[in-house]
Amino acid sequence: YGNPKMIMRNIEDVTSSDWTVPMTDFILKTPDEGATIVADADVTPTWSATIDYDGNTVRYEKVLYLPDSTEFFAAPSNNDGLDTEITVPATLLDELLVSAGVGDGESVTLLWNVRVNDGVDTLAVSSGYDVDTNTFTPIYRTATFTNSASVNNEAIAGLPEKFDLKPNYPNPFNPSTQIAFDLPESADVRLTVFDVLGRQVATLINQSMKAGTHTVSFDAQRLASGVYIYRLEAGNFSMTRNMMLIK
Repeated sequence: YGNPKMIMRNIEDVTSSDWTVPMTDFILKTPDEGATIVADADVTPTWSATIDYDGNTVRYEKVLYLPDSTEFFAAPSNNDGLDTEITVPATLLDELLVSAGVGDGESVTLLWNVRVNDGVDTLAVSSGYDVDTNTFTPIYRTATFTNSASVNNEAIAGLPEKFDLKPNYPNPFNPSTQIAFDLPESADVRLTVFDVLGRQVATLINQSMKAGTHTVSFDAQRLASGVYIYRLEAGNFSMTRNMMLIK
């Protein structure tokens, strides 16, 4: 009387022309919880596949978080985000640890998980869905990463020849994208994002950085759709590019 309830036997009991939300109850396979990883070799995290009930293609990205849960790296999986694994080169892992303030021979425990995108929504691997709060509960794994002096020495031999700000990927994006840039020498770096009216909406980097190729994630979850401008300032070098957020 005014409060009917329905209990479905299986997903076939429910029909919809647009589910939009990808299934998030997939499994993180490797590395194991609490694994120790030395940044002297490539690392290949893996996970199980998931689906989207309305037939959209799903793509994945691996995400790393600092100990305080701040996201500082995200990248699409192999094969343009289609594969259920990602290969992280030792040199890139070493650069990430350096950017996190981890010196040669030092270690840090980071969080990681995987996000899935169906072209409409981006959600992290989750343990379930809370109907009352309309939220998913993300699953995180921890891993202890150790910086490797040998990788640093190898990377020096292949330093970029010039300063460069690369096109972000993906572009258009929703809600996050990767911005990479080259530093042929150590420099004070400032990477900022502006809207089309010239208002600064984010400061992604504002610190001294070593020479090399660096990548940073930009999360625009709180911003409106539109064109944004990102600018790299490194020493006397300055360069800007455009990117498009589509929600």
